Amino acid sequence: MEFGWISIFGASIVAMMMLPKVIYLIMHGSTEYKYKDNILAFLKHFGRISCIVLMWLPLFMEEFGFVSTAAFIAYMVINASLLTAYLISWKHYIKEESFVWKMAIAVLATGIFLISGLLLQHKALIIAAIIYGIGMIKITYKNEKLVRAEDQAI
Repeated sequence: MEFGWISIFGASIVAMMMLPKVIYLIMHGSTEYKYKDNILAFLKHFGRISCIVLMWLPLFMEEFGFVSTAAFIAYMVINASLLTAYLISWKHYIKEESFVWKMAIAVLATGIFLISGLLLQHKALIIAAIIYGIGMIKITYKNEKLVRAEDQAI
């Protein structure tokens, strides 16, 4: 099964992933991380932007496609499940900014990008998802550790 040059499915997933972040920014403004690491920040931003683009544009491959109908069905079912969990996590995080929801968002976003790359056999997306995951998950964890240490010091 082939999608052609642009994946409407990938673009739709990315759009739905961005929507809760926009809502959060409107309601709460931008978030400042207390933990600062320029290398991890670069990995996170490079990985995120790369994943966003590679989800809908088949750079470094001829076109999007699946090896079988089963792979396409798996792509749809797994991404729908992960995206639903991602959106539910955002809903809870917007109401209650907790580490659990923040980490769930980071892990689920990484999972969506990684599963998409694996099922599309899109090596660049797989690499970008791993880079994003390393940066985002580690920054989320380290930031929480720093915040908790500061809270205990008070």
